[in-house]
Parts: sequence; C-alpha cells; structure tokens
Amino acid sequence: MKTSYLSTALSLILFFSLQANGQLLSSYVYGPCDTVNYWYVWGAKTNYKTKIYWGDGTYTKDSVTAYIRVPKSGYGHTYLAPGSYTITSIIRFHDGTIMDSSSTTYSTFCSFVNIYGFIDSNTNCVRDSNERYINNPLHIEVDSAGTIVDTIDILGNYHYATIPGTLYKFKPINIPVGSIVSCPSGGIATVTGPPSHSTITAGFAFQCGSTSQYDLAIAMSGLFRPVATSTLTLHAYNNGCGSQNGTITLHLSKKYAYRSASRPPTGVSGNTITWNVSNLSIGNNATIYVYADAAIGTTLKVDDTICNTVAIAPVLNDVNLSNNTIYQCDRVRASFDPNDKGVFPSGDISPGTKLTYTINFENLGDDTAFNIYILDTLSDMLDAGSFQILHSSHAISHVMQDPPGGQKVVRFEFKNINLPYKNTPAFNKGFVQFSINAKSGLPPLTQINNRAGIYFDINPAVMTNSTENRVTPVAVSDIDVTAEYSLFPNPVKDILTVETEPNGFESLTLLNSMGQVVTKQQVTGRSSYINMMSLPAGLYYIQLIGREGVSTQKVEKL
Repeated sequence: MKTSYLSTALSLILFFSLQANGQLLSSYVYGPCDTVNYWYVWGAKTNYKTKIYWGDGTYTKDSVTAYIRVPKSGYGHTYLAPGSYTITSIIRFHDGTIMDSSSTTYSTFCSFVNIYGFIDSNTNCVRDSNERYINNPLHIEVDSAGTIVDTIDILGNYHYATIPGTLYKFKPINIPVGSIVSCPSGGIATVTGPPSHSTITAGFAFQCGSTSQYDLAIAMSGLFRPVATSTLTLHAYNNGCGSQNGTITLHLSKKYAYRSASRPPTGVSGNTITWNVSNLSIGNNATIYVYADAAIGTTLKVDDTICNTVAIAPVLNDVNLSNNTIYQCDRVRASFDPNDKGVFPSGDISPGTKLTYTINFENLGDDTAFNIYILDTLSDMLDAGSFQILHSSHAISHVMQDPPGGQKVVRFEFKNINLPYKNTPAFNKGFVQFSINAKSGLPPLTQINNRAGIYFDINPAVMTNSTENRVTPVAVSDIDVTAEYSLFPNPVKDILTVETEPNGFESLTLLNSMGQVVTKQQVTGRSSYINMMSLPAGLYYIQLIGREGVSTQKVEKL
C-alpha cells in the first residue's frame, strides 16, 4: 500500500526523567489542518527553558518550574499556508545547558476526502441519522490519474489526504455478502481533490437484497495476570447481509477458571463457556468481556503461555469458514493498566511475520467519555503497506500520517462513543485491533517495540505499555501449536523444568543466543529437565517440536 501524506494537526509529547534523560514521542492528531500543538511531561522539582522553532520563521519560548510530574500543554501554532515544515524543540536546564532536542517534519495539504460505507435502508443514496456505518472492514482501491496508487481499509470512515485538483477514483474491492453498491453508479466514487483547507465526502451506499447469506466471524484478545482477575475480550460480527443468530463457544485455558462475563453465558461446563447472540448483521456486532482467575492449584509465572480457542456457529450455511474459529496464545504479564496494548504473536518472531495489535481502553473517570482517540506511532521495523484494520468495539474512523523522514502514525477516532464511567464496569471498555507485518529481511535480534497514547476527551494522553518483539536469532519459524507448555524457573540458575501436555511435543532443543545447539533431548513425559548450572549467564532459547508445529521461547540464565 502506498500511503499518502496526510494533513493533520500535530501533537508532540515529551517525557523527561528525574535524571534529565528522557524519551520524545511524536504523534499526529486529525483536526484543524494547519494547527500544531506540543505536550510535555516534566521531571519533578526541576527548572527548564524551552524553545520551539515552527519551521516558518517563528518560534515559541517559555520557562517552566516543575514541582510534580504533571503534563504541561499550551504550546500551539497555526500555519498560514499548506506546506512541509521542520519543527525543532530544544529543552535546556535553567542555566542554559541543553537537556534534549528533537526535530520532526509536519506536512499539511489541507485537502481531504472522507470515505465511508453505510447500509442505505431507504435507497436515497444519503446516509441518514438512523443508518449505520458498515462497521466491518472495507478494502478500498484508490486510483489517481489512471494508476492504482493505494489500498486502504475502512472501519467506519477514513480521512484520505489528497492533492488539490487531482482526480481520484475510489472502488470497494470487497463488499458484504449478499449486498450491492447502489451508489455511486457503477460502484466507483470519482472525486477531485478539494482546495486547501477543505474536505469533501465519498460515501458508498450498500443495499441488501432478500438474502439469507451470512458470514459469521469471531475475534479475541486477552490480558492475563499471574494473580488477580484477567480479562478476555470476544467480538462477534457478521460480514453478510443475512441477519443471523449465533452461538459462541470459548475453550478457556486450564490454567484459569471462569469467573464471570459482561453477558451472562447460556452454559458453563468446566472451562467451556457458551453464549447465544442474536441478530448479528453488518450493522450489529456483539462484544463480550470474560473474567477469569488463576485455577486453584496452578502457579502462574510471568511469560507463561496461555492458549485459548473460541468459535462461532452455525457453520452449515456460512459462506466463509476461515474466520469462524480462533486459536490464540497470549503471555502472562505481571501487571497491566486497563489502557493496554498487546501483540500476537509476542516475543521472538521471524522477519515478515504478521503481527496483530490490540489496543484496549477503559474509562476509569467519574464521568462519561464523549469522544476518544488513540495515537499509535508505528515502529520503523513494520511494513506500513501491510496495515489492515481488523475490528473495533465501537464505530471508528482512522487516518494514517506519513511525514517525510518521520515515523508513520495511525490515529483511531471514536467520535460520540459516550463510554460510561467506572461505576458501570460491564460497559466502560473498548478496543481496536489491527494487523501489520514485520519487514522482511530484518537481521537477527532486531527489536520491534510499539506503544500508543489514548486520549479521553480533553484529558492528557494515557500511555499504554510498550509491546516487544524481537527477530529470533535462530532459524526457526514461530508456528502456533495447540499443546500448552510452561518453563520454570525463568530466569534459571541451575535446573530448568519444561512441563508439557501429554503427547503435545516430541523433542526439545536448547540453543544459545547465536542459534547454536547446546543440548537436545526427546520429550517422553509431562516433565523434562535441563541442567544449565555450568552454562554461561545470558539468553538461551527452548525450541519445542511437536506434530503440529514449532514453538520457541527465551530463557534467561543467571
């Protein structure tokens, strides 16, 4: 996918530690096309001087005395014309010594096409207030001057940056099962990039015929703790016109015990939980939050692997069975904020691996959150051309910024979400999920880290944790396996224990950080043991091989 430069407002957030060395995070905000804002988070009890050069011959300076670690905002600038501007921020101690500096490029065309799809129930080719966006992904092909220049994914609506006066054609390349594009004629929207500082719309009206065709699908995301309550999010939807009731069946890992759910289940049998959901359609989805505790007698450790399976039925007349079942493994984390970012698969991966990111958010305030947006600065190690938005808990729009010389940033916007506050825990949560590939050809040990900022109305950003992947130093593929296993203790001083399900794996191999085999043995029972007492301290890898694939997990030797 060739990503266009987008004209958006810019918001930078600067973090400084008490030792006066910190991290600058840049992010881009969709809003007035010629406005840029800065945010800072200061170290406590320190005096600072700031100077921001806006790139158009103007600058802003200020002196700050920070008594506590709090965000400071208010540095805003308005550009008078479209263009590409280099913004430089310099932070000094009060004595004039430079503490840190950063530069970024802000490009503004100020010309947008707002693209969306909706079910046109009254056939007037206009999205009326009672007509829903198609809240399942639409793939749109973009033609400019007779050449395919882009493909974009729409979940709700998408702000596409254009060059004023240039002709564009937008064409859906996937449509809901049983539907037709009734407007515009021929299913292609032809528009001219509007003048600077303006936006036009390109809406695709879909109509459903008298069809019973359906395409049920399920998505899943987990947040697992070694203690306290963990959360699993299930999202059921339908990519077809035919409204369909469904049954969701979750097979929860035996390391956890079901506690409760935001929607009462229709059946609980051990770790198998079922729900009946009604009237799933392209405009009506269902989200269930499942709560679980560590199973009695189970000791969970950080980085343990937790595998769950979820499926949605019926499948007899489903036109696409590839999205009816998900088998997914997550890692146990010591603690997490409910405003969280997760990645699957986690840990070590191969170059080119498809990564699925899920950003969860929860309104822990004392009032309704009326609008929420998320800013995600993508790692340079990710292939932005492979970006696909997958699912979201609420109607969403998104936009991708591609500044020259800078990191690409995705903004997810939940307008009018009206998310309830903390006293309604069954309804105060949401998420967005997308996939993107690691770049091909990345060298071993390449780090791929990512985090996001979540904005509730006018409040400062709530920063998520950082997800972590690394290109594996060994030549193995990271294939999902259905059998579960655990390694402990990890870190290890002497004897490493590997516990596996019966008949789950056939052999295990210990490799060092260079990919060299240290030892190899057969798996003959539930517990296998590796003596690491005499090995040098450092990182090692356990490679488990079974009938259904290969799994690799790192081990630290103390």
